[in-house]
Amino acid sequence: MTKLLHIVSSPRKERSASREVAEAFVQSCRARRPDLAISTLDLWDVDLPEFGEDAMLAKYAGLSGTPLTPSQQQAWATLQELAQQLHWADIVLLSTPLWNFSIPYKLKHFIDLVSQKDILFSFDPEHGFAGLLRDKTAVVVHARGLDYAAQSITPAQRFDFQKPYVEAWLRFIGIEDVRSLIIQKTLFGPDIDHAARQDTGGRVTAGGRSAVADNRGDCMITKRPLRTRRAALETGREGRLIVRRSTLGSSPRACFCATCIRTTYRARSDHRAAGPRTRGDHRNDRLASRRRCQAAQASH
Repeated sequence: MTKLLHIVSSPRKERSASREVAEAFVQSCRARRPDLAISTLDLWDVDLPEFGEDAMLAKYAGLSGTPLTPSQQQAWATLQELAQQLHWADIVLLSTPLWNFSIPYKLKHFIDLVSQKDILFSFDPEHGFAGLLRDKTAVVVHARGLDYAAQSITPAQRFDFQKPYVEAWLRFIGIEDVRSLIIQKTLFGPDIDHAARQDTGGRVTAGGRSAVADNRGDCMITKRPLRTRRAALETGREGRLIVRRSTLGSSPRACFCATCIRTTYRARSDHRAAGPRTRGDHRNDRLASRRRCQAAQASH
């Protein structure tokens, strides 16, 4: 039986874009796997404890190997109980809006509580940190009100402290298989907001089967990037592809704008007819595509 934990960090309930898409993912998984066990942790419906003096002293006692007092034991047991839900799940589904270019304070509060030595990670002076949540998948739904494309007024490279932080935390606690799905422009009016939700939710529903079958969350990210880029080109999606970090090979990575998608796909189609290609040839294709993209943006 596959176990899924949905962590909700938006207070907007049914109006939340991130929650709406995450619920579409849950329903798709449930339809394909009736025995799927689902647990929801709404951070706005639980009374998260303060990380006070007893918890802090318990943390340092654990680092130094000294015994805990009864009050420290109680504080530490509360943190262990809260983190147990993460240990229980095979798939961690996290839906979060972007607040002030980062995450809601409730989610940060939860992360600060459970991210403790011997609860979610271990530490060895010789080998460093090691996450304790192994063999799990994380699927993260990020919702943003603005456009964070490279050419926008809020490019992700400068303003996005949401996705990098969440992914870094998940990998720090041991979840290497992290899949992300982004909903943007939710503040651009009802029509654009609705279209963004429908587009993202449709992609979730179309591929939910593999996420349940192997705990990999493949409905979020394709394992065949060329096929994904081809589908994006045919359907008119520009700059909204979310791909696995390793699928495009070594740096420099190709951009996901329509220009790069189109030129890379056409170049590879032409080269495929000409014979076998080496890894270096593909890297040169990406470099050339990136230069064309930058030149096109500079001319606007």
